Amino acid sequence: MNQKIIEQFGRQANAYYQSRYHSSGKDLETLVKLARPVETDFVLDLATGAGHTAFAVAKHGGRIIATDITSRILDRAREAATERTITNVEYLLCDAQAVPFADSAFDLVTCRAAPHHFSRIEPAMKEAYRVLRPGGRAVIIDSGAPEDSGLHRFLDRIERIRDPSHNRRYSLSEWRGLFLSSGFEIEHAALEEDVYMFDWWMKVAGVRDDARREIEHAIIKATPEQREYFRFDIQDGRVVSLRSDRVIIKGRRPL
Repeated sequence: MNQKIIEQFGRQANAYYQSRYHSSGKDLETLVKLARPVETDFVLDLATGAGHTAFAVAKHGGRIIATDITSRILDRAREAATERTITNVEYLLCDAQAVPFADSAFDLVTCRAAPHHFSRIEPAMKEAYRVLRPGGRAVIIDSGAPEDSGLHRFLDRIERIRDPSHNRRYSLSEWRGLFLSSGFEIEHAALEEDVYMFDWWMKVAGVRDDARREIEHAIIKATPEQREYFRFDIQDGRVVSLRSDRVIIKGRRPL
């Protein structure tokens, strides 16, 4: 799975950097608001991608370590930081499931729009908890999933056709369980509805024409239950948009 991630985000590095959804989505503001970064914070941004989350936190000062498993997209983040004259972000090639830092090293851990790619989510959560000092906080925002298992499977199947590096979305209840089982106290947990414009959703992932046709066919042939939940907008036999949930969750390592 890691190799699929490296290939996907290496190929699409610039597309993810330029994506308005990733660079300026309202969830980015929400993450910063929940994280409450201050100048004294030592911050770890896991799976930083093109660096948008790290840059948003960096505006508030502190020292940020931005990590990713894909060297090409990490290079794009470095270039972007230079373009923006951001000097308090450092970059490290590493896997979120095994970060090379001491216990209790960080004040804040962030991760946005990435965990659904992780081949194993539990080790990544354990690592996030391990490297936080007592009282430290973690804020994660990622694509969510319906609680209904059938709807969940349908969405994940489409996601894997769209992007082979996708592993699994998690519902809000699953995210709560992951935080609690890792040792966190949950301070905020919410599921928000979003709308994906289909053309953008395909373009940012660099979806091949045959894969796009397969996804559109699955959506057009969706059951009434699937159509109702995902609110597919289909016009003249083409998919225009669909619902996509977003999970926003904050935890704190107990003192």
